[in-house]
This record gives sequence, structure tokens and C-alpha cells, in this order.
Amino acid sequence: MPTMSPSDHKMLSSWNPERQQQYRATHQSLVFHFLLDASPSMGGEEAVNLRKSFNMYLAWLQSHADPMSLAEVRCFSTPLDAGTPVPLGTLTPLTTATYNPAMHGSGTALYRAVGETCTTADETGQHVLICFTDGMDNTSSTFAWTPSKVCMLLQTLQQQQQWLCVFLGAFPEALAVGKQMGFQPGNCLVLTTDQIPEAFQKLLQATQKYLAAAPQDRKLLATRGVF
Repeated sequence: MPTMSPSDHKMLSSWNPERQQQYRATHQSLVFHFLLDASPSMGGEEAVNLRKSFNMYLAWLQSHADPMSLAEVRCFSTPLDAGTPVPLGTLTPLTTATYNPAMHGSGTALYRAVGETCTTADETGQHVLICFTDGMDNTSSTFAWTPSKVCMLLQTLQQQQQWLCVFLGAFPEALAVGKQMGFQPGNCLVLTTDQIPEAFQKLLQATQKYLAAAPQDRKLLATRGVF
């Protein structure tokens, strides 16, 4: 796939909303939702590694995905950042201002982050949810989100709309937690916090496989797994 220059991305992002909507409806463009754990445990070296690893992945994605793809980054602890998908080429790399666990908040409202992101996604296209967390949920009950509610939601989106839902968990129980939430086992990656660069490299390889697949094969990857 040819690499798109910044000027190409700027030109495409300047299309009026109606033209963009028509293109995405016809071409099934991708809509990426990135959920990044910004709880206090992700401070220090872990935050540095995550910013570098995500930015590496984003730079690759902007050069290889359909330039009319949309993307959003939402950081969460107990608070959840607002998010609005923008043209992929205009998404900016993480900085200490946009990803700073020391300043974000306490707790880990993982179920809320996934649930609210998915229920507010109404863009036309093929959706890809990528969630990274270094621990289990401990505050979503405040927002009435439970594992069973998230599981029902993700199963519906995966079965009826072919969402690709990927879970990167940097804690020992990550596979069990991901499965409980409705992520397919083959789309769950268990790691430790010192393996964040390797995890995003594996995510890059999995995304490369997904982008290269035909539409019908993408449906199979979403259910059978990309890892």
C-alpha cells in the first residue's frame, strides 16, 4: 500500500463531511478507538514506554491504513477523557500533556471506558477497538458498568457489526478478564509492564495482517483472533 504524505492526509481531511461520509460508507473505512489506561500505576517509566510504543504504532498506522480512516484516543483512570474520532492522519502523537498518569486521576474504570466508548460510537465504517490496561477494574460500579454488560455489548458488536476488539493486558489475570468482558481469546495479549514495546510491535504485526485481509477474512480474524 503506498505511503500517504502529510499533504495527502491534509487534502483528504479537508473534504466536507458529506463527501467523507459517502466515501466511508462505500469503502468501509476503518474507525480506530484507542483506550489507554492512565491510572497512577502507569506513571514513571511505564508512561514513557507507552508513549514511545504507541507513537511508533501510530506513525506506522498512518502510513499504511486507508487515509480516510478515523481514530480517537481516550485515556482513562476513574475519569474517562472525551473522545471524537478524527481523520487518522490528523491524530497527534502522545505527549506528557496528553498522556500523564500522574495528573489524570485515581482508580481504573475499565468497564466504563469500554462500555461508554462503544455505546457512543456512531461513525460509519469498520470499527477497531484497542484497549490497553495494566490492571483490573476497581471503580466502574460507580457508573453501573459490569463485566456482564460489557460482554453483552462486545459480543453484539462483534457478531452483528464485525468489530475487531483487541485487549492488551499488562497483568497476570489479563486473559481471564478479557474473556469475561467479551474479547475473543485470540485477540487478547497478556504482558508485563516492561514488555509494552514488544506488545505494541505484536499489535503492529496483527494490524498488518488485518489490513492485508479481504473483507470476508477480516470477519474471521475478528472472531478467531489476530494474534
